[in-house]
Amino acid sequence: MTDELLKRYINDTTPFGPIKSEDMTSRKGLTAFRALYTSGTEVHNRMEKQQPNALIGRKGSGKTAFLLGRLVERDSLVVRLKQSALFNNMSNIVRAFNEKGAAYNVDTLAGIWDIVIVHVVAIRLADTLTDDDPDRHKGILWRYLLDLEGAGFIDQEAGKDVRSNEVAAWISSELQRLVAEASEKPTLEYLAASLRYGDLDYMTLRQSCREVSLSREYATTVLIDTVEDFGENFTKLADVTRGLMQLLAQHRFDRTEDDWDGLEGLMRSPYDLFVCLPSEVSELMSAIASNPAKSMERSLRIEWKSRELVRLAAQRYSLYLELHHPDAYRSLGANSDRRLPFDDARRILETTMPAHITNRLGTRERPLMYILRHTQLLPRHFIQFLNSIWRENEVLGGSPIEVSEKAIVDGVDEVEEYLVADILSGYSASHPLASEICDRLIPHLGMFMPVDELKQIIKNTKTHQLVPDKVEGVLQLLVDVGALGLHQRSTDLYHEAKFSFTERKIPVLISGQNACLHPAFAKHYQCREDSTNTFDGCLPVYSFGTDLEPEADKR
Repeated sequence: MTDELLKRYINDTTPFGPIKSEDMTSRKGLTAFRALYTSGTEVHNRMEKQQPNALIGRKGSGKTAFLLGRLVERDSLVVRLKQSALFNNMSNIVRAFNEKGAAYNVDTLAGIWDIVIVHVVAIRLADTLTDDDPDRHKGILWRYLLDLEGAGFIDQEAGKDVRSNEVAAWISSELQRLVAEASEKPTLEYLAASLRYGDLDYMTLRQSCREVSLSREYATTVLIDTVEDFGENFTKLADVTRGLMQLLAQHRFDRTEDDWDGLEGLMRSPYDLFVCLPSEVSELMSAIASNPAKSMERSLRIEWKSRELVRLAAQRYSLYLELHHPDAYRSLGANSDRRLPFDDARRILETTMPAHITNRLGTRERPLMYILRHTQLLPRHFIQFLNSIWRENEVLGGSPIEVSEKAIVDGVDEVEEYLVADILSGYSASHPLASEICDRLIPHLGMFMPVDELKQIIKNTKTHQLVPDKVEGVLQLLVDVGALGLHQRSTDLYHEAKFSFTERKIPVLISGQNACLHPAFAKHYQCREDSTNTFDGCLPVYSFGTDLEPEADKR
């Protein structure tokens, strides 16, 4: 049965699997996810050691996948809340406070987050009750579930994720109504005391959730993805995010049996909480958090190396061969059950590809290096490129174990068209004018150029008038989004530059330095060489950390 499930996700259209773990959160999807997920990565090992409650990473870095992977290995009951709907529901509650003219603080918002999450946890626990759960508290949760289903607030036939989000929407609307109708100041204590379901009150429901969770080996785990494409909504969602960050700072699930006193006992929660935070707006989020050091105390930042991406891709490809081409699987010596050593992983992928391809500059490159340098070293990018290449190869009549040079070049070209827009969407809050600036500026830039010349072009195109910090502001924007890198060295074969996606902090570009355009941005916005189709003397640009082999082996 697992093989048949896997074939839905690993097939000729997507031989390297889906690019988003969000596509695999149904019950059957999680079964397939268990088979796809491998625990030998550096990030997974760091998670096991540090036990974080927040993951920070760029869009496509695998934040949700790593958290789900860790949780399904523990066989935890996972509640995944839909980010956009949840944040909008919370925003409606904040708006109700503002319309009422009622004051609230960050602790109030954290408490409201907790109330909403507890109600969702209650439904998920009620859906999974067993004979081993404490009878009294089991009865309370079961009665709560029947009441909500009977009132039509949740669909009896819907899937678990749909039901979870229906409950979140319902309780959010209830809280919004209570705030609007309050005859006195709508404090957190007032809201908690006003929530009733027949003769069942909120604090009793919360305590039953905790008692059932304590009776199980692992606590129910709530996974919240933050809104990655904040855009113009960042200001609207700032208070909501601030409340979530405060809850993260306060929150801890432990198994102490001490008495606790209602809402003051937020620390003793009936659930575990994990949050995914987009690094594209991490500085903005730190700025709005009331206590950023405490909120981020147990966070872990995800950063990928090219060798890890190759190992991930080879394991996915091995699984594809095992499912669909078992003879090739055996002949290549592939292994889908464990994390392959890098040399084996690289060999498996390179066996399917030509030794070299000719890029649009007219120079020869090894295919894996060519593909990797067009990414920002994110698994989503690499998997997108590989799936695209294999699809192109099929259209060209090729074999799934022998990929042509044309399929590689065309497959990369197809994804590049969408890659840049996807990257920039993650920066829509911190750099809302990034797309406009790139569109106006990059057609005038070269793939490699002195910073002094770059500054003059910024002035000539008047793009410096679009941002407060003028020329330096434009340079910083291009560096932040990964369009521009600081040149480090050149060889006979390539330029190497440090980009923001491999270096935590790139120093401000200054006179006397050289800069390089990222290949995807250069092609998408048609830089000088692309627009004139003049590539004489041009060298490909590699991001620092892309190298898979010693320099002598690149020839």
